[in-house]
Amino acid sequence: MDKKPIILLCDDDLVSTCTFKLRHGGVLTEEEEKALKSEIENDKSRSPRILEAIEKKLFEYKESNAYKMHWDVRVVHNGKDFEPYLNNLIQIGKTPDIILIDMHYKGSGYTEQKEKEWLEKAKTLKKELQEIKKREEDYDGVYENLGVEYLKIAKKLCPDTPRVIYTYFGLLLANDKKLEEVSNEGGQWLMKHQQEKHEHNRLIGLYNNRKVEIPQKYKNKVFFISHFGQKGSDARKHSDRIYEKVLVKLGKENKLEIVRADKTTGQYMLDDMYEHLYFSDIIIADIHSNENFNPNVMVEIGMAFAWDKCPIIIAAKKLEGKMPFDLPSDYRLIFYDDSLDDFESELYNELDTRVKQVISGTEVLKCNVVQKIKNKFNLS
Repeated sequence: MDKKPIILLCDDDLVSTCTFKLRHGGVLTEEEEKALKSEIENDKSRSPRILEAIEKKLFEYKESNAYKMHWDVRVVHNGKDFEPYLNNLIQIGKTPDIILIDMHYKGSGYTEQKEKEWLEKAKTLKKELQEIKKREEDYDGVYENLGVEYLKIAKKLCPDTPRVIYTYFGLLLANDKKLEEVSNEGGQWLMKHQQEKHEHNRLIGLYNNRKVEIPQKYKNKVFFISHFGQKGSDARKHSDRIYEKVLVKLGKENKLEIVRADKTTGQYMLDDMYEHLYFSDIIIADIHSNENFNPNVMVEIGMAFAWDKCPIIIAAKKLEGKMPFDLPSDYRLIFYDDSLDDFESELYNELDTRVKQVISGTEVLKCNVVQKIKNKFNLS
């Protein structure tokens, strides 16, 4: 990662937040060091054996560089401070990349005796999912909402940021209604006390799968990839003809800028091309009439599919029935008869129809290869 992504952790347990910060965010502040030391010395709710293990872990985190400085971890200990703190981060241009919430209201059914009974029962529960599903409805009122109120605030202020309930006891307590409330607010789950490597990998996954705002320079763009060939070659003449007689008109009609892959600029041409493939609203790939299929064009088409961009592929009619089997007709495939003098007119009409469908969201034929796989296996 070029910059340290920001994690906002909302948790009222000082020991939990400090250990998380040391695992993923580097050193503690002087105030946190003092508060943590006092908390451990005076903590009556944890056994001496557990406190000793915590102190040992804290020392290991300080001495190890295994996870340090991967993240910029910001912590809110008091739920009342969550909204103003998040607002402030947004205003100074530091919108969190991930929001973790382990903050529970004590509900109307809460009593110290009920919590004591539940905690005793919780000690006997295992962390496997089949055991978690054996939650007791009797303890429904101990904690009111599993951080749903904070999920709502986060959804309102930064809707594209992954919002995660980061908890263990809370998940054991949750009944189906509470789980549904979390899901309705776009919340995900990350269990505490997982293996550290697993937790780290899950955070990386959340970061990589977050919604990304498209940079302005890539908005309203059509990226044109083709076998451009050397200047003066038949391939270059063909690509220039498609560009000048079809795509320029297409761009003007639909208020889109056409960007040729061979005209990408920047310090690193390949990086610039990859960014256009990733961000452009529409990709048009011309395979020409070469039965050998230019390898550069095929690689770029493959990358587009891998990013669920679903390119519009155009090819000479002589290739009909000879296309690779994994480029079937429902993947926006258009054939044109370049033996005709005015083939550009028919090709323009076909492309204009497809582009208007994409822009309006009325297109029926979509590939969405990656999304289909994610849906099938319930991947985030």
